[in-house]
Amino acid sequence: MKCLFVYNPNSGKKKIQGALDEVSSFLTNKYGNLETYATKGPMDAYHFLKQNLSNFDVLIVSGGDGTLNECVSAVCQCEKDIPIGYIPSGTVNDVARTLSIPRNIKKCLSVIEKDTLSPHDIMKVGDEFGLYVCCLGIFTETSYATSQKVKNVLGKLAYALHFLKIWFKQKAQKLKIQVGEDVHEGWFSCFFAVNSKSLSGFNINKTADMNDGNVDLFFIKTKSEKIRLIDKLRLFKVFLRGVDKVKPNAYIKKYNAPSIKIESDKKLFVNLDGEKREMEGFEINVIKDKIKFYKG
Repeated sequence: MKCLFVYNPNSGKKKIQGALDEVSSFLTNKYGNLETYATKGPMDAYHFLKQNLSNFDVLIVSGGDGTLNECVSAVCQCEKDIPIGYIPSGTVNDVARTLSIPRNIKKCLSVIEKDTLSPHDIMKVGDEFGLYVCCLGIFTETSYATSQKVKNVLGKLAYALHFLKIWFKQKAQKLKIQVGEDVHEGWFSCFFAVNSKSLSGFNINKTADMNDGNVDLFFIKTKSEKIRLIDKLRLFKVFLRGVDKVKPNAYIKKYNAPSIKIESDKKLFVNLDGEKREMEGFEINVIKDKIKFYKG
C-alpha cells in the first residue's frame, strides 16, 4: 500500500518535527511505501493533495484543525475513498478530542495500528467543505485572527488574550436563517453549526453524533446591532453548560438538521474549521459518512 504523510511543520509548538523519524519508521513498516510532504503555507496541503491524492491508498495528517480541514476538503473534492489517520499537533485539536485520538504521538500511532475506521459526516458550505464547525458572529474570529507565532509561544492563552482584546468591539449581524420550514430574521450575536463534541477546547456538545446525517445548530438573537453584556453571557452559558443542557427560549435557538440556509445583505466573515472565509450568504448541507478516520 502507498501511504502519504502530510504534516504542518509549524503547527502548535512544532512538536511533530522532533518525531518525524519515529512516525516515518512506523508508517513505512506498516504500509511499505511512504511519501512525506511538509506543508509550506496556508492551502498548500489542499493544492498538493488535489494534484497527487489519486496516487495513494492511505492518508496520514499531522497539524492543527486547519491543516486537517485542507486535507479533508481535498479528499472530498477528489471524491477519493481513502482512510485518514490524524496525528494532532495544533493548539486546541477539537477534532482529535471528538474522535478520542490522543495528543501523545506514540498513542496516536497505536490508534492507526489498530485499523479501526469510523465514518464521519461532512458539511458542504457553499462550494467548500467543513469537518466540525461553521460559525460567525461575536468572538468567532479568535481562532483565525490570533497570530501563529503567539499561539506557538502561549498556546491556548493566546486565544484568551485576543478574546479580551476584542471584548468591546463586537456587533450583532442582521441575518435570515432558514432551518426546514422555520425562518428566523433579525439581529444575531452568533450562529454555530457544530459537528463535534469539542469546540475551542470546551466540551460543548457531548451528545454529538458525527455520522447521523445532521448537524447541531444554535444561534442567539439580540434586540439590535449593539451587543449587550447579557448577549455575551448567553453565549458563555452555552459553552460552559453545553448545547444539550441549554434550553431554547426567545433568544437561544437550537436545531439538529441536515441543511441550513443563511442570507445577508452584507459580506459575512465565516469561521470554517478555524479558518476565515468571506461569504454574502451560504447554505450548509450535510453529506453523511463522506469520510472515514482511524479512531481511538
